[in-house]
Amino acid sequence: MNSLISIVLPVFAVIGLGWIAQRRSWLGDGGGTALNAFVFRIALPPLLFLAMARTPFEAFAQWRFLAAYVLGTAGVWTLMWMLMPRLGVSGFQARWLTCLGATFSNAVYLALPLFETAFGALSTQPVVLIALMMNLLLVGGSLIVLQAASGEGTRAAINETLNNPMLFAIGAGLLVSWFELPLGSGAERLLTLLAQAASPVALFALGVTLGVAGPGVKFGGSQWVLTGAKLLLHPLLVAGACWAVGADAVNAEAAVLVAAMPAGSLVHVVAARRGTLEVESAALILLSTAVSVVTLTVFLEVVL
Repeated sequence: MNSLISIVLPVFAVIGLGWIAQRRSWLGDGGGTALNAFVFRIALPPLLFLAMARTPFEAFAQWRFLAAYVLGTAGVWTLMWMLMPRLGVSGFQARWLTCLGATFSNAVYLALPLFETAFGALSTQPVVLIALMMNLLLVGGSLIVLQAASGEGTRAAINETLNNPMLFAIGAGLLVSWFELPLGSGAERLLTLLAQAASPVALFALGVTLGVAGPGVKFGGSQWVLTGAKLLLHPLLVAGACWAVGADAVNAEAAVLVAAMPAGSLVHVVAARRGTLEVESAALILLSTAVSVVTLTVFLEVVL
């Protein structure tokens, strides 16, 4: 109960304010787009850069929790791939996007703010590494695979993945950590100010996005199955994989809690770009985010 009051509710309250702002048209036309652009291109890169730059480079040798996260994610993907025909989802592209929804966590817009609230800013380094890996493997990989499967060229998808500002920010932070480069007080203060804006604005922007997706969305049986897979099966399999590979406790906790996050909004972005399961992916994001208020509270109580 303490986790619900002190951690989960404040985070979801900010998301709720964003949802209300969108439903009442407080931001006007294009407000949500501008907020997401601010987070993605201006505020989030400094947050990711500082998380990497302030971490001693030897800490990055902890690879076991990343391997465990991949193993657990692959397990969920495999089970959902086999189950989808039974739920009426057929076709390579539809099944791929459905599996993406069951495995891609909202690590950037929700896990980072939640971890900062629960454990402090210095706790975010394993979350950042998982977010980077999953964005490259799942989002970037999905764009490439789906374009290749449809007979389209893959160069644009590869370029889009490599030009992601998160990739550059994390890479630059790793170099600073590796060579132990000083940032300078002025530069560090500027980056810190921008980074402090990332979490609250990201949560508010997530609420705006959910507000846009809300009208007309209906929750079918497949969304409930996928929500259960994302919020319960995914963290349980990741926890089992962390135990199997011997991941250290702190990083294992981070991996399990990231896996317990609801489906990320990029699932809907990829679905919209492919013109497949747009409404269904929006429904999954809405439903899994709402249900995660309860499931995340339980996981936080267990971890804390």
